[in-house]
Parts: sequence; structure tokens; C-alpha cells
Amino acid sequence: MESMTVTIEKIVSGGYGFVRLSEEKVVFVPFSLPGEELEIALFDQKKNYAFGKILEIKKPSPQRIASLCPLFGTCGGCQFQMTDYPTQLIHKKFIIEESVRRIAKLDVPVNDPIPADNPFFYRNKGSFQVFGTQELGYCKPGTTVPFAIESCPIMEEAINAKIADFLQDPSERAKLAGMKALVIRSNNLGETINSTIKRDFFMEETAGLQFRVDVDTFFQVNRSIIPKWLEYIKTLILKHDNVGQGLLDLYSGVGTISQYLAPHFEQVVGIEVNKTLVDNGNKVPQINKIDNARFIVADASRFFDYGLKYDTVIINPPRKGISRGMVKTLSEAKPEVIIYSSCNPDTFSRDIRHLSESGYNIDEIQPFDMFPQTQHSEVVGVLYLK
Repeated sequence: MESMTVTIEKIVSGGYGFVRLSEEKVVFVPFSLPGEELEIALFDQKKNYAFGKILEIKKPSPQRIASLCPLFGTCGGCQFQMTDYPTQLIHKKFIIEESVRRIAKLDVPVNDPIPADNPFFYRNKGSFQVFGTQELGYCKPGTTVPFAIESCPIMEEAINAKIADFLQDPSERAKLAGMKALVIRSNNLGETINSTIKRDFFMEETAGLQFRVDVDTFFQVNRSIIPKWLEYIKTLILKHDNVGQGLLDLYSGVGTISQYLAPHFEQVVGIEVNKTLVDNGNKVPQINKIDNARFIVADASRFFDYGLKYDTVIINPPRKGISRGMVKTLSEAKPEVIIYSSCNPDTFSRDIRHLSESGYNIDEIQPFDMFPQTQHSEVVGVLYLK
């Protein structure tokens, strides 16, 4: 592999350090920080870009620290453990600002990220490879090659305790026979469920509400920041005078956002293509003393077909974002307010550009750090009809 000495210019999407070698070629270097002088080896070279592997840190950043996890760098799950938490937030804000400028092409202020309460031991769901003699682990970045772990410092302690059970208790380990992957989830009471038991579920409580969650249910992985995220969304909605009749929650999951906002609307409808999520969503409004919310199984992109009356739409889509068809449908429906929450700043930026071209304004963007130690962020924008 070709090697060279470079100086990292900035952190970009993906959490990579960025180096411009020429007008025609750039290099992305994982686990690096701005200002660092590094000897790197180029790999996976393409015409206009390549990736760089750090061979030697000749001049480290003052913000570089020793990682908590001994597998950091071998495991691709975390990108930022080589720096302190306040510095991580600075880089995440910069990544989002660049995405908005480059993709959305909008001059919209990005607020400082709302930090997590705990930068470690926060994830309430983990997915692990099962291999060898029922070992548990992750795959090396960009490969299907697994490596073993005994714990993970971004998982909640209850999940790490369950990992230990599987590895140390022969009867638990036997349950992994024939499995290729294991999912473990924990709740606010420290209880766990896992994918060795089919159709298992428990109740999860956050922001004063309860939700029925199973192993495969989509639910935000950082419980501590959910109330701050929900309260921010509510505050921005209530600033608008022309809302309160109907709330439509697209990609509603178990209804986390819509149930929190239900007291401020006459009717709430959640649309979700996953029947299990809809079933779980419909089983808890009565527990939360909500009588104006219901959830239906349907394709979110066809919500206009149902003739629903609403003035506010929530969009919390998968990482791929929404389609141009969805943008067209929204522009025809003309809800007064669109709340867009996304874990992918790039597709978020693409979609808010299309929505702004379809008659909507966005005043600010608020990141929430639901994923400390990683390059990921949750971003929220509230779009108002012009």
C-alpha cells in the first residue's frame, strides 16, 4: 500500500478525517482529528478518493485521549472514542452544518447539540454476531469477519450483564446454538429480553409514558435524551397558532412522538408499515390515558389516500429518508407544520431542501446526541408552510 504523511483538515460525514491531496483527489482517514500529522497507508483507492489507515501519529491533536474500549479501532461501532465528549459534540455540529450547506443549500442555523446524560453505557439495544463455539461479538469494519467481545462500553449495564450470562452460564450459552445473531434489549427497570425467546416483550417507560416494546421494535436507543427530544418538538409546535386539530405521525413506530403530543391535538393518527409496531402502539394509549390516538398499518407514502384531516405531520423515517413522491404528496396536502426528525443528516438535508422548494420554511435545526462515541446524530427541523 502507498504511504504518505498528511495533516488532517477537518472531520466530515462518516466521522472521517479529511485530507485534500489535489484538486482531483481526497482521502478519508478514520479515527483521526483535525490538525493531526499522520503517516497513513492508502487503501480502497478510487479515481477521486481513497481511505487512509493510520500507521503513525506524528503530531497528535491536544484533544486526543486514550479510548475507554480496548477494541476501539478494531470495532467499527464507535468513531470518536479517541477524543473527549465536548469535542465530539463540536465535530458533530460541524458535520451537520456542512451537510446543510452542501446538500440542503440553505442558510439555516444549526444549534449546539443537546448532549446525552451519559456518554457511555447508554444503548438500550444491542445486536451481536454469534460464531464459533457460541461466541458473541461484532464484525470488523467493512467485513463479515467477527471478533469476540465480553462487554461493550456503550451498552447499558443490564445488557452487558446478560452478555456475561450467555458467555459464562452453560445453559444460557446452549440457547445460542444454531443462531447467527443475537439481539438484547433492556428497559428502564433494568430488565432484559433477547431474541432467543420469540415474541418476548416488556414495558418501557420514558417521558412519563409507557410503551410496549419487543426485541425487534424500533425504539430510540438512548432513553435519557428522549424526554428532551420530545419536549423540544412540543415547544416548537405550540409556538404555531394554526395547529391542534389533527396530528399525523408517519413512520410512527410504537407512537413515541405522537402519544407525547396527543394532549395538544383533537385527533392523532399514526401510520406504520410494520404490523407488530402498530399492534404494540394500539395496546398502550389506554395505559397512558390517551383516548384520541390510533395507529394503522399502511405505507406512509400513501397517507393522502386515507382522507385524514390534520394540520401537523411528523416524519421520523429510516436512514434513507423520504422519497420525492412523499415530498410531492406533502406539498399537495399542505399541512401547516411538518416536524422532521432523522438520524441521517445527509438525507435530512436533501429532504428539507426539497420541502423548502415546495413551499416550506425552516428556522433552525436542533441536533440531539442520541449516539455518543459515534458519528451519528439525531437532527430535528420544524418546517412551517409559507
